[in-house]
Amino acid sequence: GVTSPASGSHAVKTGPDAENVDFTLSTYSISGRVSFWGEPGNITEATVTCEGQDGTRGPLPVNPDGSYTFNHVPAGPYRIRVEMDDYTVISPKEGYRDISLYSNTSKVDFILTTYYISGKVTLWQSQDSVTQVTLTLKDSSGTVINTDFPSPDGKYKFHPLLPGTYSVTASLENHTVITPKDGGGINVVISPNASNVNFTLAAYSISGTVKVMDYSGPSGAVVYCQTPTGTLQYSVDNSGKFRFYPLPAGQYRLWVEKNNYDTTSPAGGEYVFDLASWTTKNFTLKKR
Repeated sequence: GVTSPASGSHAVKTGPDAENVDFTLSTYSISGRVSFWGEPGNITEATVTCEGQDGTRGPLPVNPDGSYTFNHVPAGPYRIRVEMDDYTVISPKEGYRDISLYSNTSKVDFILTTYYISGKVTLWQSQDSVTQVTLTLKDSSGTVINTDFPSPDGKYKFHPLLPGTYSVTASLENHTVITPKDGGGINVVISPNASNVNFTLAAYSISGTVKVMDYSGPSGAVVYCQTPTGTLQYSVDNSGKFRFYPLPAGQYRLWVEKNNYDTTSPAGGEYVFDLASWTTKNFTLKKR
């Protein structure tokens, strides 16, 4: 821009000649630094733009030390913005800085942060590893944006995240979520960060004993378990004991068969029930 004369122009009358009709033109620089608060990231992924009356400069990548500079910028009003995927500008709170440029301007600084959702997954009465649990993160529209698995100590963390509404679910085959109590997901609103978004999953079982009212013993009896996804079977030995494990919550049908024997207990010959815990069901058989 023209810095001398202040008006940007000279009025000249000739005759005689006009001398010393001089001009000084200058451009300026805008500089600053971008830094993180909380969760650090790769600062070189941040970009800066400079919006002015003559157009937009940038996006300009931030240097590894967080600094940036726009050179050769004429005087005037400008709006400086910083953007980085999954990060939010928290200083200034507006997310941008407006400046009036009439000299080199520095310390146009920004602070970025990102948010996270963290918690712990616990398995109860399960022989599986907690690292097999699948954690699913969805946005407010129900779209899956990430999946993860807990570390061996059960801890997990989704990050970096923008402010917003999310839901987290946990699942493992043949297991039931018992925390939260409704067995569903947990809705989370951030910011600020959300911690202690915890889950407990349990593996249920159906066990019992088959008794025979004679000296032949229960060996050869087969117990059938109709689950929500199919039918399982267990051939008992002379101990008569059986166990179906692991099982998720749901409705089950249980019965036993042995050649030339009828079931006398339970009276109806089978059990039909909703499984919501560890359950014991016994059978008694009598020769026909």
